[in-house]
Amino acid sequence: MIALLTLQANRTVPLAAMAQELWGDQPPVSMRTALQTYVVQLRKFLALTLGWPTKAVAEKILVTKQDGYQFNVEHGNLDVHEFERLASAGNRALAQGDDGLAERLLTASLEIWRGQPLADIQTGPLLVPAVTYLEESRLTVLQQRVEVRFRLGLHRELPAELAVLVSEYPTNEIFHAQHMLALYRCGRCAEALDVYQRLREYLVEELGIDPSVKVQQLHRAMLASDIALDGAAGFMEPLFVRAG
Repeated sequence: MIALLTLQANRTVPLAAMAQELWGDQPPVSMRTALQTYVVQLRKFLALTLGWPTKAVAEKILVTKQDGYQFNVEHGNLDVHEFERLASAGNRALAQGDDGLAERLLTASLEIWRGQPLADIQTGPLLVPAVTYLEESRLTVLQQRVEVRFRLGLHRELPAELAVLVSEYPTNEIFHAQHMLALYRCGRCAEALDVYQRLREYLVEELGIDPSVKVQQLHRAMLASDIALDGAAGFMEPLFVRAG
C-alpha cells in the first residue's frame, strides 16, 4: 500500500485500486474495513517516524479523499520525481544540442538509482506495470547517455559499461550496437564483431530471429571499415534513442 500511494503521490488512489493491488480479483468482504485499518497503521507509523501527531499526519500527509486516500509529498522529496526531472532536463539539453549539459544531467538522473525499483515488495497488478515503466525509463536514459558520450568523443570510457549492459540485457540490440561501435572506435574491431556474433547466436537460439536490419548494417560497415563509423554520428544515429 505504501508503494502504491507513493508512486501515485499527490494524487488520490481509489479504494478499488488499493483493493485490486492487495487482493487482485478476490477482495475480502471486509475490504473497506481492512483498508481503513491499514491506513490507520500507516498514519501511526508516519507519525512515529516524523515526530508528528497522528491527527496532523491524517490532515496533511496521508489524507482521506472521496472513496480513496492521497499521500502528499513535497516537491523534490521522492527519488522517482527527481529522476524524471533530471532526465527530462537532459532530454531538453539533447534537443538543444548542448551535449555537455545533457551528459551531466543524464548522469545525475542515473546516480539516483539504487538497484531495482520496489525490489523488496510483492507487486500486484498495478505495481507490476509501474515497475516496468521505471525500468524502461532507466534503460532509455542509459542509451541516451551513451549516445551523448559518443558525440563528446568519450568512446574509450564506454566498453566496460556496455559489456555489463549487454550481459544484463541480452536481447537489447541498442546496447549491443553501442558496444560494437565503442569497441570499434577503440581499435578493437575483432571484439566488436564478436559482440555481433554472440548477439546473433542468442537471438537465433532463443527467439528464432536475426538481428535487426540496422544492426546488420553496422556489422557490414565494420567488415568494410566504413569511414562513417569514425565520426560522432553518421548513419549510426538511427540506432540511438533520440531526444524529443
